[in-house]
Amino acid sequence: CDLVSPLSSLDHPVSDRELLPRLMALAKRHGLRPLLINRLRQLDPAANDLSEETIGITAHNLRATAALIEIVAAFANANIRVMGYKGPALAVLLHRNVALREFLDLDLLVSETDVPTAATILEGLGYARDLRLTEAQQRDYLSNASTFTFEHRSTRLPIELHWQLSNRYTGVRFHFDDLWARKVQVDLGSGNTIPTFSPMDQLLVLALHGTRHFWESMCWLVDIAYLLDRHPLDFDRVFRESARLHLTGMVILALQLAHSCLGLNVPAYPAFDRAVIRASGWSTKANDFLCPAA
Repeated sequence: CDLVSPLSSLDHPVSDRELLPRLMALAKRHGLRPLLINRLRQLDPAANDLSEETIGITAHNLRATAALIEIVAAFANANIRVMGYKGPALAVLLHRNVALREFLDLDLLVSETDVPTAATILEGLGYARDLRLTEAQQRDYLSNASTFTFEHRSTRLPIELHWQLSNRYTGVRFHFDDLWARKVQVDLGSGNTIPTFSPMDQLLVLALHGTRHFWESMCWLVDIAYLLDRHPLDFDRVFRESARLHLTGMVILALQLAHSCLGLNVPAYPAFDRAVIRASGWSTKANDFLCPAA
């Protein structure tokens, strides 16, 4: 954990080279290879045996970023507001480098009213949609679901087109106009920018995403650690917004896990029923799974 944390105190190379394959396997499992390799090279500039891993990840990320720039331009031509979610946008926000965060697909958020036009544009750019719905089915799907999935016919790059960040049954519904009003711009290179969530909204979205997926990957906690290290937040405001969205338990759980696994300094929590997140049960099991050596 210490090798990929922004709070790392390590100042010497990994002495046992036999540990490197295990470290790389764990980093691959948790989507942390770029950060691990970057840190190992900082500690030992002579560590050149990791270049193959780096080249493959960087090449994929750059190809995906180029595709994202093309999509954003096409949406702009159609006056569609779009926000980057995870992927290159989050990599730049957290690390100022698109190559330092692993991702497989591109996630885009648009308003629900823009989904049909956005889907048509993606199809025109060579992306095939996974679902074919009648008008009635699509209306029902838009009201209850959150995502359409596409895949490019030749490059096989997956795209997730979101109009919500979770399905209706979760009870968590973000408002696109609120997210848009608080957006920040990130630079994807060569003067190309894309809007993404404000740091406060990033924390809420990461907490929601990690909890929905049972915090099965360490990379989401590392994302939170870098977010708070690079972008200090007003936690009174964070907890007001999390309460409005019914996300307070998820945010507290995320902060607890980041503290346990990465040593993140966390703020005082608001008055909250800790039983909701099973602080002594569920979160402990998650911590043991993510940080077995802790």
